[in-house]
Amino acid sequence: MFRHIISIVLLFSFTSIYGQPVIDNAFVEPELIEQVPTYQNIPSPENILVVYKFQENLLDTIGIVSNQVKNYYLSQRNIPVINTLALELDTQVVIDDHVIKLFQNGEIIRDTTQAWLDRFWTAGATIHAWQYFNNYIFIPIQNYLANTFVNGVPLKNTIKYIVLCKGIPIRIQSRIDGSGIGFYSRWNVALDPLLCYLNQEDQQFSILNLFNTSYSSHPNPYRYQDPLLNFSYRFQSHQFPIDGTNLKLSYLVSRLDGLTQDKVIDLINNSKNADHSGTGTFIFDSHPFPTSPSLNSYNQILESAHNTLVSLGFNSIYDNYSPNPIYTSTNPILGYIS
Repeated sequence: MFRHIISIVLLFSFTSIYGQPVIDNAFVEPELIEQVPTYQNIPSPENILVVYKFQENLLDTIGIVSNQVKNYYLSQRNIPVINTLALELDTQVVIDDHVIKLFQNGEIIRDTTQAWLDRFWTAGATIHAWQYFNNYIFIPIQNYLANTFVNGVPLKNTIKYIVLCKGIPIRIQSRIDGSGIGFYSRWNVALDPLLCYLNQEDQQFSILNLFNTSYSSHPNPYRYQDPLLNFSYRFQSHQFPIDGTNLKLSYLVSRLDGLTQDKVIDLINNSKNADHSGTGTFIFDSHPFPTSPSLNSYNQILESAHNTLVSLGFNSIYDNYSPNPIYTSTNPILGYIS
């Protein structure tokens, strides 16, 4: 199942390592360097690290859910217990007089001080929410991977994939509420991609150095690899250099999350019991924008992915005609994007 997931990610990945702004006409797609095939085997349980929220007490409902999701995933995927890490996440801390809080059931690392100072959209972003991420998430994971040994080998050399359970924050908010992810620079970002840079060979590297950098830097070197889907480029840590830097992708990061715990359990079960027949359908539910031509570039991305799937023999539907969403299908659905 893992190889199918990775293939789909490759097909639909059209951003750099860190998500691009919703609309940025000034952004220029960086040219990617050709990578060397890895010829790796299908990953096994010992290649996966599962990260979840530490349960602080009997009233910590988020911690309880996160722990239960972790336990169920381990039981279904036979992942060793030593390949798990519980993060102690303070719900409120003060960093340089900035109050950082976990909001929305722990999903958002929010700099409440800067959100207020930037209430008129003039103060901009500061690094304090990133510092919380670095102190409570990035460094603890990095240290655990470096200092935990199995058969004399540190986990950092065995792990290829990191799975974050429900309860681990999703994004970093460095300025006013509703400020989005910015047009040109990184300040409000998803934290999952930042973890791809754990345990760099460059000992001077700090994830904080990426705060407020340009979107045009650090293109994803794993994007568009294995275009023929012959599985010659299965992920290998420190194999894929990032153009223009001395950095490499350390790990691929995914997430077990959903609106409820039951939804996350369904996600685990559906993945384990996936339909491998190849007869299901992908749906690209596009939308015409006659009054906003710039938005049609996103339709072109969807259409390109649809054409790729069709060329590979998959069933795919591309709807760029109806303004209404697609709610039903006569065939099982392999993927949906809108």
